[in-house]
Amino acid sequence: SGGAPPRPPRPPPGWEAGPLTVQFAASAVVNAASFKPDLSPGALASAFGSGLASPAGETTVEIAGQPALVLAALPFQLNFVLPNDLPPGSHPLTIRSPYGATTQTIEIVPVSPAIFSLANGRPAAVNQNGSLNAADSPATRGQVLVLYATGLGAVQRRGNLDYAQAAVEATLEGRPLVVQFAGLAPGFPGLY
Repeated sequence: SGGAPPRPPRPPPGWEAGPLTVQFAASAVVNAASFKPDLSPGALASAFGSGLASPAGETTVEIAGQPALVLAALPFQLNFVLPNDLPPGSHPLTIRSPYGATTQTIEIVPVSPAIFSLANGRPAAVNQNGSLNAADSPATRGQVLVLYATGLGAVQRRGNLDYAQAAVEATLEGRPLVVQFAGLAPGFPGLY
């Protein structure tokens, strides 16, 4: 009662307050299924950093001068689809948000396959009848199993479907499986 008003705590020595800016490292741009820095044309990617998004305005991503489709923009994470016609090699990736813009150089490889996992760590797989594949709902011999992945590389349009140009092989416990289709899931950019 009668003392001096409280003072805000001082930051530890060496700390400095400043305005928020867009920041991310090239190694923090990863395949959205494996969370490894394996990136390929058409893949779903995640970037982690700070100042990546704000309700005050739109966030955009550009790779080698091409816009990338942003699927989710959060302050510390972006999910976006790499352009399908991006050639392998080193490319500048620029993120612009209401907090500014910054560029890092990322590496693109022809393919970077990774299967998405569910919260329990099991692969994102659906049985032929549309049920989620699980121990209590297994696929039966001879039926189709759909796996959801990203990073299968460039695609080529045939009819109504986008087929992966690179050959895709699948095995189950070391046994080869017949791949009936490998390509983009219709209506879901970056999802194969």
